[in-house]
Formats: sequence, structure tokens, C-alpha cells
Amino acid sequence: AVKSRVGHGHEAAGIMSFQKAVMANAWNVQVPNCHLSQLNPHMEPENKAVYVSENIEYGRPFSYTGVTSRGFGGTNVHVLTFGECDPCRLVPLPDPEAQRECIQFWPGGGGELEEGAEPRRGYTIAGTWNSWQ
Repeated sequence: AVKSRVGHGHEAAGIMSFQKAVMANAWNVQVPNCHLSQLNPHMEPENKAVYVSENIEYGRPFSYTGVTSRGFGGTNVHVLTFGECDPCRLVPLPDPEAQRECIQFWPGGGGELEEGAEPRRGYTIAGTWNSWQ
């Protein structure tokens, strides 16, 4: 999902996808796409690499990523990238319990609000996973 991140690159769309895959391999991350809005709450990212959408542990320090690009002129390319992360480059994960205390939920669970308080912005949950219309 490179277009949702940087737009349509026309001739450079394939190299942008390739660059995204190489950087993800180098930093040992899975870059989210436009449909990922919440990480799987059952994964334990501090232990091993995991699939973000599933609760499957993936205990290797390297990854393979496939990148496909289709050109207007009929040229189709698929590249497999291989990457191994240098553990010295990784930033320690923040403590989720410490972060949780910083979040205030409205209207309940986060303290008292003044009478007539309104949220500054609403939120919606939308996606293609449940075929809701």
C-alpha cells in the first residue's frame, strides 16, 4: 500500500515499494497499510517478531518481503527482498502500561468532565473485514 503513503509515483511506484520493503527489513518492522488502525492486542512484540494481523510468533531476526510492480507498457516485475536487522539499531519498546495512563477516554473511564462537555472530534470504526453496509 505505497499509494496511500506517498501517492501515485507513476514511473517511480515500483522503486518506492522496493524502498519501503528494504527499510522495513533493515529496521525489523512491518509498515502498516491504510487498513491497519490497531495492532493485535494479543501479540507480545518484546519477545519475538510477530505478524501484526495474527497471533503467530515468527522467531527469526530476518525477513523476506515480496514487491510486485506492474507497468503500463506491460512490464511486470516481482522482487523478493531479504533483510536482517541489526539489534543494536533497534529502539526499546515503550512500556504500554505507562502509555495507557496518558490516555484520557471520553465520556467514561478518564475522569470527570464539565456539564455539557462535547468531544472535539468523533471517531468511527470502518473497514472491509466485516462487509458491513
